[in-house]
Amino acid sequence: MVYIQERKGRLLLEADMMEKECFKKQIGILQDYYQKEEVRDRVIKTFENLLEKWDREEPAASLGIHYLLTSVHHRTYTFSLALYGEKFYLDEEAIEMSWKPELFMDLLEEDIGEILKGIRTQFPRLCSYEEEAIRLHCVKRYYAAVYQLCKDIWPEILEREVFKGLKKKEDFFLFFGAFGGEGEVIA
Repeated sequence: MVYIQERKGRLLLEADMMEKECFKKQIGILQDYYQKEEVRDRVIKTFENLLEKWDREEPAASLGIHYLLTSVHHRTYTFSLALYGEKFYLDEEAIEMSWKPELFMDLLEEDIGEILKGIRTQFPRLCSYEEEAIRLHCVKRYYAAVYQLCKDIWPEILEREVFKGLKKKEDFFLFFGAFGGEGEVIA
């Protein structure tokens, strides 16, 4: 058992070093892509579509951007956008929709392919659960990039008529985190 844990630790350490190098190349591509006005407009439109669906009497209290670990296992890399009332996670009438940020996860898959190719030279008998552990470890940088995109684009969403017209609480907030788990307030 100890050997398995040591091996996993070495695998993830090696994958992390490789992912740092891969991600350095990819982040520039993402930054250039998301500077394009038409791309930013598509992201904003996704959030507007969610906000337009709020038709409840009570005011909206928060908007959550949730990453879904199951989507990593399925390699769909979707996020759940959810608009909550006062009850937050216990709100049974939350408005939800799926969102797959453009290009992010395509670049992640490129990274994973490159990392697995490099890892296999050092660890020739790589098991599927080890590959999955590497995938789950490497996706964290991309989640951080999506977090930053949402943080950067939020001021633009605040200026849209849909947001201004949304029936919301005075202390309405935006947060990012694991579905049903811990999150961080963005704004």
